[in-house]
Amino acid sequence: MIRHDRGIPLWTFAAVLTVVFLVSHGADVGKGFVKEDAAWVMQSRVGTVHDLSRVVTRSGGFFRPVVAVSFAINYWMFGGHPLGYGWTNLLLAAATGLGIHVLARSLALPRGGALLAVALWILNFHGINVAVLWLSGRTALLLVLFAVLAAVATARHRLFLACVLALLAMGSKEEGVLLPIALLSILVLHPARPVTRHRVLTFGAGLVAVWVVYAAVRMQSDAMTPVNAPAFYTFAGSGWSPLRNLAEYADRSLTFPLAVTIVAVAIAGSPPRLTGAESKTIAVGMIWLFCGFALTILLPARSSLYVVFPSAGSAIACAVTCTAAWRAMSAKRQARAALAALLVPVLLVPIHWRRNVRWTELATLSSEVVAVFAALANSAPPRWDVIVIDDRSARANIASAIAIPDAVELAIGRRPHVWLIPPPDDMEPHDWATPPSNPDAVLALRAGRIVRVPVNEWRPAPAAEWP
Repeated sequence: MIRHDRGIPLWTFAAVLTVVFLVSHGADVGKGFVKEDAAWVMQSRVGTVHDLSRVVTRSGGFFRPVVAVSFAINYWMFGGHPLGYGWTNLLLAAATGLGIHVLARSLALPRGGALLAVALWILNFHGINVAVLWLSGRTALLLVLFAVLAAVATARHRLFLACVLALLAMGSKEEGVLLPIALLSILVLHPARPVTRHRVLTFGAGLVAVWVVYAAVRMQSDAMTPVNAPAFYTFAGSGWSPLRNLAEYADRSLTFPLAVTIVAVAIAGSPPRLTGAESKTIAVGMIWLFCGFALTILLPARSSLYVVFPSAGSAIACAVTCTAAWRAMSAKRQARAALAALLVPVLLVPIHWRRNVRWTELATLSSEVVAVFAALANSAPPRWDVIVIDDRSARANIASAIAIPDAVELAIGRRPHVWLIPPPDDMEPHDWATPPSNPDAVLALRAGRIVRVPVNEWRPAPAAEWP
């Protein structure tokens, strides 16, 4: 939106956006393995050809081999140290932002408008922080990265490359399965590159082939299907609320970019006049948004991660509208808009910090638990029994922060036998077991810290009280 001959050079805005993103998230990444992170990393380790095939066939319920390969590479580079994994996520988000800029330019947005599209995506309060701070959140990052690259290839008529990248996107996260529809819309509606019917049909056939390959490989794995998926991943299953899903996902994907758009139109003082090419680009963005939510909006489970992929479409659509509003501004109004574009990202930093707290608390607690177990391991016997007493009244509790045996094994190479009290809410009844009366150690979460409790103070509950 900003031109060099009208004040502040574009590189200033790019520099501010980069610094704001790094300051908002850079210090919080890689503080610990949260939830299933450690298990996923261990399952993804590759030492033989058989291990590589296992990455594809043993999905753990989700078919995301591209993510598993990325974890295998991270394990080769960083072992059990989470910091490198966190910086990988941060770099993936930055690379996606760069990809959105290239895509916007490929769709004929000016450089300022393309930069605004990046800002509307990467500064969104919903989804980005989860994807960056939760190591397993890279599923969404890899999905949108490969999807954006596939879109760039489509806009430039590199259609075979677009098909390959679309397959990689679908192999990163299941929401990408409708990406081919968005790619086809880019080819048909591209504002600056007319296309023949034969080329459209050829590309459509290639995208169908992508679907066939994806389905064939997925069927060779143990990934869940709509038939055997648990209730919270069943389409229109128990607890599903279409109106609530629609309202929440509209809020998470549209509130921030629409707010910026409304401000831009208000500064302009008149409704933007869109060109025919701009209308087509907005249509592409809305189709992308629809394809991104078409599956997840049908699920009872809700997650901000589901916003990361589709919100790239809303960011581009709103950036187009803001570009039109910019044209309608006088030089004085453009100067005001440029100043706001510099100041607003800086003012948003404390909000991003605040929203990061939940994830940094979980990651920090996870690292503290692993550190305590590492100290215990020095004198632990071969059969290592540890009771851990959780505090479910705390926002950051052990059940929500860490799968202890997996994280400890990843960090120190030894796997303890752990009884978490009370058991995790998602533990199946047949997995519950009465804790031992003479454990090797007893730990407890108290006031947010892990403390060691004398074993002689431990008294197991009567057997009748355990499931």
